[in-house]
Amino acid sequence: MAIKFNYTDTLESLYGITDILHIHGSVSEIDWTYFKELLANYPNKNYIFTYYDESDRQNALSMIDIILG
Repeated sequence: MAIKFNYTDTLESLYGITDILHIHGSVSEIDWTYFKELLANYPNKNYIFTYYDESDRQNALSMIDIILG
């Protein structure tokens, strides 16, 4: 099962979900807080990101590296 996460969803609604799918959207520093919170609360989920171009891909990879340390 996958869910498209948007900011109107609440974290409580994600229990029982196995995959978290982020469909092309911003992955800039302003969004990292949301993803950090998701990872803190749901560390064993599958996170799937889509991206438009190489710049978006690099932003997502940078965020993952920084959040996971």
